Amino acid sequence: MSTNDGVNVRMIKPPHPGETLKELYLDPLGLDIENTANKLGVSSTHLKEFLNGSRGITNSLAAKLADAFGGSAQSWLNQQKQYDDWQSNRIEYTASGLNALRYQYQYMLVIDVEHTCDANNVIPVDERELIELGAVILCCKTLKVEAAFSSLIKPVEHPILTDFCVSLTGIQQEKVQQADIFPVVFNRFLAWLRNYPRYLFCSWGAYDRVQLELDCKRHCIAELHCEQELNIKKAFAKIMKIKPRIGLKRAMEWLKLAYDGEHHRALSDAKNAAKILNLLLQPELSETMSKNMRLDIDALVEGEEHIKELSSAGFVNVSSEKKALHPANCFKQFYLPKLKAIGVSSEDIIARLGISKDQYCDFLTGKVVITNSFAKKLAALTGMRAEFWLRAQVKLNVVTEDKGAALNLKAESDELFKQFDNSELQEKLKISKIAGAAKGILSHIKANHSISDEESILQAIERAVEDKNSSKNDKS
Repeated sequence: MSTNDGVNVRMIKPPHPGETLKELYLDPLGLDIENTANKLGVSSTHLKEFLNGSRGITNSLAAKLADAFGGSAQSWLNQQKQYDDWQSNRIEYTASGLNALRYQYQYMLVIDVEHTCDANNVIPVDERELIELGAVILCCKTLKVEAAFSSLIKPVEHPILTDFCVSLTGIQQEKVQQADIFPVVFNRFLAWLRNYPRYLFCSWGAYDRVQLELDCKRHCIAELHCEQELNIKKAFAKIMKIKPRIGLKRAMEWLKLAYDGEHHRALSDAKNAAKILNLLLQPELSETMSKNMRLDIDALVEGEEHIKELSSAGFVNVSSEKKALHPANCFKQFYLPKLKAIGVSSEDIIARLGISKDQYCDFLTGKVVITNSFAKKLAALTGMRAEFWLRAQVKLNVVTEDKGAALNLKAESDELFKQFDNSELQEKLKISKIAGAAKGILSHIKANHSISDEESILQAIERAVEDKNSSKNDKS
């Protein structure tokens, strides 16, 4: 890494394919964005975002660029790959990978920006301007916040904030009107940053850096670069094994972390992104979370819409198989790490559950049966409704109690195979008897435990019969 007055600068970077298109074709040939977009069959907004590096190339666009400007589609795709590799700089988005990266630096700069915007994207992407810059410095060794920077910025190209922008950020027009313009604020930011050399650039998502570069170019200022850039949003998605589109506030809610300040304010968002980064760098939490515990959808007694919404967000990964999960395992894998992460000790947990240390150990090892009163205490502690804990216990009981019945069904099925030959009539009778035996056991389960998996289990039984028949036919 090279430095310039104590501020990190990036090693030589490969060009984004959008930069190549602009520098080698559009500018020299005098081509405007609208006509070029029409020629490529994309929207003007799409092309602008591609040119400024905030949008990547697709196979389709690569083919169109090759047809319109030469080269092969693969050569355009290769430029994107080289750029992406440079961007990530081989960052391994795992708990161990992030910790290894962390010890290569002294500090982590967690940055967030707010920019001019409107409800209908009337303001072109390349005309968006910073209206607030916020950042915090995390010590790589202690993971504690050592300093913070915050400043409003006066926009110049679109000086009047839209109602949408004011509503979204809470930033008032009179406040930005009194603020300094970007060059003044950015120089003040760089002077502050010089106190923290060898930093790792971090942000929630990749756009904050893009917007910073847009403003630097607009004011003819040297861009702020660093050797590596850590995308906290990507790290969160990779480690937690959830969909990457999760927003910052939603991630905080899922981790049960209190939101510091107001959402869509630069310093507040930077502080909260730093909180999440702090958790991701704790090996115990990350290792537990990265197991991607699967919750059975039948155990989530929260209502269909709530379950559907959680699943689509990626927070609940519904298993393709019905597996009973002991409530203690659920507590250990899903809630205990989060409680520890926010500073709740084992002693605090024992006190809030109203049990002894020995009883707590028995609970963690699966020796305690969940009762109504204990389920309510777990609900108060974890935020998950008491019905969830009771239903998890019921499902465990079903599997435990009916394991013998399942074994009896297998024995009866094997016996039926021995009693019948391969005639068509006897095959039908055999399947009927096996299905009848299964239905008898299922009826017992359904009557006593209020569950219904009849169709899937019967289909499995019939497949087993067919497989057995196929095996016999192959031998004959």
